Amino acid sequence: MNDDARLTQLEAQLHGIQTEVEFLRRALRATCELHARESAAARIDQMTGCMTRAKFEEIAGTVRGTFAVIMIDLDHFKQINDTDGHQRGDFVLQRIGQLLRDNCREDDIVARYGGEEFIVLLQRADLRRAEDWARRFRKTLEQENLAHPSQQRVTASAGCAATMGGKEMSQVIGAADAARVPSEGRRSRSRRRIGG
Repeated sequence: MNDDARLTQLEAQLHGIQTEVEFLRRALRATCELHARESAAARIDQMTGCMTRAKFEEIAGTVRGTFAVIMIDLDHFKQINDTDGHQRGDFVLQRIGQLLRDNCREDDIVARYGGEEFIVLLQRADLRRAEDWARRFRKTLEQENLAHPSQQRVTASAGCAATMGGKEMSQVIGAADAARVPSEGRRSRSRRRIGG
């Protein structure tokens, strides 16, 4: 085999290797992107854009010091799905998720806790700050006017609890959940404070 033939053969082999390397690079990139999407899906609720409950519980377990928790439940949400359809219900959940994220500080934590329930963890906050936040959020929700075609206003119930430390996160969450009362027909809400 002469030098020109050998050079042509080596160039062909090099091209084959380059093609294989490019294929492997693309496959690796696609695998990394898939892993990133799956990882994000485990952290972020796809419907609302809020953190998932599992990720919230993982992060919340590391919170120390003074903090407050607000449990939020959309009132009569099932009626929205039953009357106006699940697409409308999905829209309401998406918008609520955006409103919650927009009304929090960067270091606060917002998660979809289940169905139409959300949880907000305000770091370095006491019960009064949590109650003020809940009132402001409910006003924001009223101003948003998410009334659906059946004309029922979208409202939310909120319960607040706080601690100065030393209590388990689950106790604070339980107290906030117990403090929730339906927003309609009630002027005052039950309140519970844990810690001191």
